[in-house]
Amino acid sequence: MRLREFAEPELPDYIREFLPHVQQELKLDQLPDIELCRRLPGDQTQSSFGMYKTDENTIYLIAADRNPVDVLRTLAHELAHFKQDQQGLLDKDSGHTGSRAENNANAQAGIIMRNYGQRHEF
Repeated sequence: MRLREFAEPELPDYIREFLPHVQQELKLDQLPDIELCRRLPGDQTQSSFGMYKTDENTIYLIAADRNPVDVLRTLAHELAHFKQDQQGLLDKDSGHTGSRAENNANAQAGIIMRNYGQRHEF
């Protein structure tokens, strides 16, 4: 299911409710496209639950059969990458474990989730 322009009837409520919060936290003027999928494109090993593709301006997100809080954290992480892309901070090595971009996205997602948890009941 492709969620272009965030078609509200198709977007799960918990994600729709989360997006304004993360958009404010990251100071995003716009959001990328989001595609909910069962498997990430090109990921044969299922090594991740989300991916931001800069060339498509799209976040791919596995949401089925996952805890909603984990899905939101993954979405926050990928939106942090989207922000990094807008700032020109991504390069071909940005997605590697331990890279500055990955560590920053992990830290940002943790902060976003902590702040969201203080304002919303899970």
